[in-house]
Amino acid sequence: MTRKALETCVEYVEEISNADEKGITILMNALIESGLVMQILDYSRPASGAEHHLSHYWEIYLLKTNQKQLLHGAKVGVATTMIVELYKKNWKKLLRSERIKNTVYGNGIEQYGEYIFSVIEKLPFPDELKKLLEKVGGPTTVEELGIPQEIVIESLNEAYHLRDRCTGLLLLNQIKETPIRV
Repeated sequence: MTRKALETCVEYVEEISNADEKGITILMNALIESGLVMQILDYSRPASGAEHHLSHYWEIYLLKTNQKQLLHGAKVGVATTMIVELYKKNWKKLLRSERIKNTVYGNGIEQYGEYIFSVIEKLPFPDELKKLLEKVGGPTTVEELGIPQEIVIESLNEAYHLRDRCTGLLLLNQIKETPIRV
């Protein structure tokens, strides 16, 4: 249901960007469907992963520094482009990592890693995602959001601690030798 809702939004991005009745209806239905999936499963995993960890980390930073909050979707959209880039660049390294084999996630990566990698390969490239964000008038970079680069790097290396959830960001932090950067 979540994938279908997302694919429908991408298919009708023109109507959504025009904010016409059809576009708004499609967007609202997709948001409701996503919410229903989370309600049925009793967790937010289908619609919330590493991109949300970054978004929440940035929210905390903005609160701590008494800055104006940003739209949740704007932060998640930018974070999604970053996470997709990170996954596409680093997943093969993760699959080959001896470090990951010695973690609690080692068996899962050994068993499902190639499948996960095949899914990551099918994800749109960051530039494609940025075009969709631009189309609907959203920001595409952390600079546009006003998030300082040091906070971005900090979030890539620390935000996975915010939830007890296994994401690619958590796994990449398990094998890192130097701070993660995008």
